[in-house]
Order: sequence, then structure tokens, then C-alpha cells
Amino acid sequence: MSEPTIDQNSLIQQLESLLASSLDVIFRISPTGKINYISQSVENLLGYKPEEILGKSILHFILPEKVNEYFKEISSLFRESNEISLRVDMITKHTKKIPVEINGKVVEINGKMMGQGTIRDISQRIEVQRKLVSSENIFKAIWENSKDGMRLTDNDGIIVLCNESFAKLFGKSTKELLNQPISILYSSIAGENIIEKYKQNFIQGMVKDYLEASAVLWNAEKLFFEISNSIIEDPNGKRFVLSIFRDTSERKVNEVLLEKKGRILQGIAKATNALITDSDYLDGFNTALRILGESAEADRVYIYKHMEDEETGELYFTPLYEWTADGID
Repeated sequence: MSEPTIDQNSLIQQLESLLASSLDVIFRISPTGKINYISQSVENLLGYKPEEILGKSILHFILPEKVNEYFKEISSLFRESNEISLRVDMITKHTKKIPVEINGKVVEINGKMMGQGTIRDISQRIEVQRKLVSSENIFKAIWENSKDGMRLTDNDGIIVLCNESFAKLFGKSTKELLNQPISILYSSIAGENIIEKYKQNFIQGMVKDYLEASAVLWNAEKLFFEISNSIIEDPNGKRFVLSIFRDTSERKVNEVLLEKKGRILQGIAKATNALITDSDYLDGFNTALRILGESAEADRVYIYKHMEDEETGELYFTPLYEWTADGID
């Protein structure tokens, strides 16, 4: 037998280096499951040194309840000279269960059939998948149960997704809104302006993170809302806008009423002051009426005097003072 050449030695060293640096465990087993070779990385995976495992059956490192399943796969591998890929839980030196993926195929070595392949730790992958599923479930629950309206639109302003709360806010069903432009939510004139501005902001990357807005809807109803926007991308790099709408109409109405109440209270105070300080009652009443009318944003203000008919005793009233806003006949 000739000695290995320099090129052969270099190749062997490269192969040994690859085996030593591989994160996956490389193994070779006999048809009975006896381990004939296993790479150094098994120590990181199971805590055993290679010499502690060589010569033992791989079934010693498989969970007892999975042994039959694994044995069937190994038997099929050698019987049909097929490839296998299975996920099993192996037992470490410290009796810890660790999920792995085993990939293997039959190879012929020195005239004997051997099973050869890799063992990969998939615990991190499973944890990522678990977190992903958990995140998807949380998002689904939020999407379906949120009282805020949620909407996903593409670059053309087409509604890709929306939840029930969003559809209810705009007086339509989700079926009516999906795959439709956002312009159908608003009055015809407002809708055209809104979708053009949306497209422009999307292209220029000027979608606002937060804004307060009001709009006249398709059914002539006026709504006030807060909108939070986020740009998201799908796995293919396509961008969408996720918008969350919160109806603030009731709050806005209350704010308007409070503002009006404040103006009226101020008007009462000023009108009272006018009556007290003006010695001419006629001018004082006219000034007071004007102040009250402007504060209440009214067209007319009257002061009536209750009267009683001397003969019949019937009650009636008669106007004493009147104020009308400019432009009112």
C-alpha cells in the first residue's frame, strides 16, 4: 500500500477540519444501529465524548417511547436503500431531552452497507416556531377582539385586510371592504382626495405615524378619529400600511359642548355686568341680549314679560326686548 501523497494529506486534513468544525453531528451506523463513527461535535450536543459512544447502539440515546418508531425508520433505510429524515428526542449525558433532526442515507464502505448522515439540534428552531405561533395567536386575538378598527392597505390604497371593528366603524361589512379602494369609505369628493393623498404619501415615505382627523363618510355621517400608522413588509419585501382607527366622535362632541358651555357662562357674566353697570336699562338689556346671543351662537334672543288679561285672567306674554344677529331679518 502506497503512502499518501502531499495532496492526499492536504485533502485528509481539510476533511478532518470540516468534521471537527461542523455544528451538526456526523455519524455512521451499521444495519443494527451500532455507532461506528461519530464526530467531535457530539460532545456539544449530548455531552459525551466520541469514545464514550463508539460501539454502542444509537437506540441507547433515543427516548424509550420513540425507539420502535426510530427502529422502523432505520430498517426501512437499509431495506430500501432510501434516505430518511426524522425528528426525534435524544437523551443527553445529563438525562436532558433535546429535540434533533436526523438525516441519513445508505452508503457502501469496504463492501458493507452503512447508514451515514447528520444529527442537528433543532431546539432553537422549535423555540422560534413556538414564539412565532404564539405571536400569531396573540395578533389574531387582538385583530379579532380589538374595539379599535384595524386595516391593512397596499401601495394603491386597496384594503387587503380589515377587522370587524373597522367595518362597523364605517358602516359596512368586511366582505364589502376587502379588495376595495379606501375611497369607498368616504363621500365621493373626499374619497378621491384621500386616496390620491394616500398614494402620494406612500410613494414618498411620508405616511404619518399618528394623526387626528375627521371625515364625511359614504353615508353622509361625519366621524372624528385618531389614526396610528405603521409600515410593514411581507417576506417578499412588499410594503403595506397597518392603520388603527379609534373613534373619537363622542369625545369631540363633548369637547364642543364644554367649549360652548364655557362661552355661555362667560356671556352670562358679561351680560350681568352690562345690566349692573349701565344706568340706561334699555341699552343695558340690548347689550346683555347681544352678548348672550353671540355666546350661544344664536340668531335671535328675546326677553318676554308675562301678562294676565284683566277681564278673563288668561295668561300670556309679550316681548319687551329683542336682539337679532347680523344678516337675520
